[in-house]
Amino acid sequence: LIKIQTNGAVQGLLEIQVYGGTGKMVIKKSLAVDQGFQTLTMDELIDKPNGVYLIKLRRGKEEKVQKIVLAR
Repeated sequence: LIKIQTNGAVQGLLEIQVYGGTGKMVIKKSLAVDQGFQTLTMDELIDKPNGVYLIKLRRGKEEKVQKIVLAR
């Protein structure tokens, strides 16, 4: 499971894109998020192979990219 923490001044839409090691998008998801601090849980990578993934989060004009290593 992946936990994503978000903290926004207003409620809005959080766009999540996950890219595999080859650069191909493997997950695209949008979630409505409330104002303030929230912790979201994603289990969509549970069936994906081990490897390096990039998670891109976008909320309004703000964007963040995080690299993760999936190893079981």
